[in-house]
Amino acid sequence: MRVRVDDPGSSRDGTGLRLVRRSDGAPLRLRPELELGAGGEARVYAVPGDERVVAKLYHHPIEAYARKIAFMIAHPPADPLAVEGEVSIAWPLDLLTDERGRFAGLLVPRVDDTRKLFEVYNPATRRERATVFHYGHLHRIGRNLAAAVQALHEGGYVVGDLNESNLLISPRAGVTVVDTDSFQVRDTAGVVYRCVVGRPEYTPPELQRRTFAEVDRTPEHDRFGLGVLLFHLLMEGTHPFAGSVRTTRDPPPLEARIRAGAFPYARRNPVAHPPRTAPPFELLHPGVRELFVRCFEDGHTDPSVRPSAGEWRDGLEVAERALVTCDSNLQHCFGEHLGTCPWCERAAALEGRDPFPSRAMVARGAHLVAPPSASPAVPRASAPSSAASPLPTSLPSSLAWFRSLFRPVPLASVPPQAWGWAALVLAVLLVAGPTFRIPLALMGALGGVIRWRRSAFFSRVISPPGMVGLLVGALTCWTMFTFALHPDRLGLGLEDPPPPIPQSLTEPPIGIDVSRAEVKPKLLNAAEVQRVMQAAYPARFAEEGITGETTVRFVIDENGLVDPSSIIVESSDAFGTAARMVVEVMRFKPARLEGKPVPVVVTMPITWTLERTP
Repeated sequence: MRVRVDDPGSSRDGTGLRLVRRSDGAPLRLRPELELGAGGEARVYAVPGDERVVAKLYHHPIEAYARKIAFMIAHPPADPLAVEGEVSIAWPLDLLTDERGRFAGLLVPRVDDTRKLFEVYNPATRRERATVFHYGHLHRIGRNLAAAVQALHEGGYVVGDLNESNLLISPRAGVTVVDTDSFQVRDTAGVVYRCVVGRPEYTPPELQRRTFAEVDRTPEHDRFGLGVLLFHLLMEGTHPFAGSVRTTRDPPPLEARIRAGAFPYARRNPVAHPPRTAPPFELLHPGVRELFVRCFEDGHTDPSVRPSAGEWRDGLEVAERALVTCDSNLQHCFGEHLGTCPWCERAAALEGRDPFPSRAMVARGAHLVAPPSASPAVPRASAPSSAASPLPTSLPSSLAWFRSLFRPVPLASVPPQAWGWAALVLAVLLVAGPTFRIPLALMGALGGVIRWRRSAFFSRVISPPGMVGLLVGALTCWTMFTFALHPDRLGLGLEDPPPPIPQSLTEPPIGIDVSRAEVKPKLLNAAEVQRVMQAAYPARFAEEGITGETTVRFVIDENGLVDPSSIIVESSDAFGTAARMVVEVMRFKPARLEGKPVPVVVTMPITWTLERTP
């Protein structure tokens, strides 16, 4: 990676950058040692004598930026967290010019003691860096995020590039939206300063493959990105369109799934399976589930029905009030609509790797210790247990019922036509094509049940109609179980759900080694990865000219996506956090073995170098 550092349009001498605040003409001198960070568009400096603000200086400032930011300074939105002593929107405070009056940058509020949003919703990084947060805090973070977006929309602004990288989380579950100078702004004269950037995984279907510089964004577009962020928060970092798609072709990338509306939790004809590692959708409050369905299923063809930020805020507030606490672990909060604690069940399925470790476990450091097993079990995406159960509650009555099915009956009483009927049904089910096999099995089962009832099957199973019904029922069970567990064995052209991916930072991930793949994975978004590497380069290392190499091991699944929970930073250098951020945004063309996409384990070195220009 090469990071190019250019001077902004400001005066520089041996003691630093000399700037002027446009509001009052006060001089401002920024020394090199005050630099806090650098990205593709600008550098950020601490301001001498004022710890409440930072200075953002553009590499290539243009006058259009100055007009846009001047309008934003004159028309700030309401700040929902201002009354609580925190900042929810890092809004521009003043313009900065050089000594000749040329625009150079701006002043914005300084936000310290925060975490990136992905560090909170990703269970692995949350166990390391944000153990104070439980599921109730995640609801509170979502509610504060929705309130901030609502305030921006009410102020006439559109975020545009709404993603996890421009959201910071305070220890009190407050949310601060940063990089506000990239928002779409429409001034009083009707001039629109567009947001020209965006990430595909947060972009609504109607804007996929569109050039952002040519599009006027609307609040409906933000509502889609807000829904994705909230799904990340409440579903353990799962993307709402992740999973396995029912197709015979290569698994499509995430943006193609969004365009196609392949929401795995859709009420009508879902075309995708949820990821095996995702929590069950039923974990969410019923009202929140309805909002997600409106956002991603109903809103696919009609963006106007996507829930507004205000609706999300109100819905999450109701869901937060409905949370109860587990008796075994006070960090386990879950909806009162569930019968048992889903986090206890998930921790047991993950062999002790608790998504929300108790404070006692954190105090002992046990939350970071890997479980003894080398092959952790991964829970299926099934509904959590509830108090009610459809299974029989009386074991003696069940045994008596099964014994009654097998009372001896002379085989001589079975007429030849019954044997012929059974053979015909078996032949049809075995010979029929995949399109008709399941319907025929279901029709046969229904016919068998009717004949069973008429012939008192429950008292004598070995009877002409009873034998046929028993055969049809057995074949139906076999067909349905095979369909649920291995769709490809029925010849339907469907793919198995992806194999379990471990949720561990210390144990080897599950998947074949990349060297065994006939077709190796290919990086598809190299330009985006370069931008993230520039933004993630530690500011102190950039200042001191420190370089390094980080070795990262991770799983690329059949869809070409990196599973964040599988990322393992093997080397011990200080670039580990930045390397994890870089790997999470990588998208690949999947590896293939025997003509089918397969998950592979990849070990990749990431080299961090700097190139400075005077």
